[in-house]
Amino acid sequence: MPSLAELIMSGWASHAIHAAVRLGLPDALAAGPADAAALATACDADAVAIGRLARALTTLGLLGEDEEGRFRLTETGARLRRDAPGSLHAWALYWGSLARAFGTMAHAVRTGRPAGIAAPASEAPSVFDAAMAELTRPVCGAIVAACDLGGVSTVVDVGGGAGALLAAILEVHPAVRGILLDLPSAARLAEQTLAARGVAARARCVGGDFFAAVPPGGDLYLLKSVLHDWSDERAAAILGACRGAMAPGARLCVIERLAPARLSTSPRDRSLARADLTLLVTAGGRERTEPELRALLAAAGFTPLRVVA
Repeated sequence: MPSLAELIMSGWASHAIHAAVRLGLPDALAAGPADAAALATACDADAVAIGRLARALTTLGLLGEDEEGRFRLTETGARLRRDAPGSLHAWALYWGSLARAFGTMAHAVRTGRPAGIAAPASEAPSVFDAAMAELTRPVCGAIVAACDLGGVSTVVDVGGGAGALLAAILEVHPAVRGILLDLPSAARLAEQTLAARGVAARARCVGGDFFAAVPPGGDLYLLKSVLHDWSDERAAAILGACRGAMAPGARLCVIERLAPARLSTSPRDRSLARADLTLLVTAGGRERTEPELRALLAAAGFTPLRVVA
């Protein structure tokens, strides 16, 4: 475990990464090593200051520095480039934009509600949608393998974001058609994703509000990482909209991380705790245990069938 002092000051690393990505430093190093002067020109920054930032990033293992003072991306740091395989570029931008929201945690804990601090307009909502897609892509294969699509002709991805999961489903199941519902900005990104993956002819993207209405006609409805964003009351409204759209025999697949009854100091549980507090200070949501999710589903008129890891 890190020391108490390290835990108290650990936020500096997130801020440094966010600054580097906003300035375009990882992209500036895509062509190869560069010194501080070259980085300053490429990033429109002060040469001395960007050199200090770059040296700080070497302590995190994101950059390396040679004897001539030139910096290079490490294998991990390369994932901060916009176009890198497995990129977390948008996630770094989004996470850094939450700094003000985290500063309101005492208010959120005192009241049980977020303070309503929004991300900077320049980094929302398109950065949020891209960030969620970056986190979804690595787990798409496992999700598609776990989903039973027997007898399914149409999948409705509710809150499907930029379309990463729906695209993966349509690629694996060529006889299936898809409908994606999300805010108009996300639906436009999803159209681009589905077209790039060659499955747009079997998909329709709808801009709308899943609290109000969900497209009918699906055999399988998906809610991936949607319910945890919201309070029980708001989550119940989403489930009610889904229930109202579903014909007899249609199924709902809720994809969420399940919180244990008690948290440990394991990396997995720290990740859950971090996500839970992030939800508390942003949208007012929460990570839920299996009994809590079952209770939400039952209250909305669903009969939970099974849990698939």
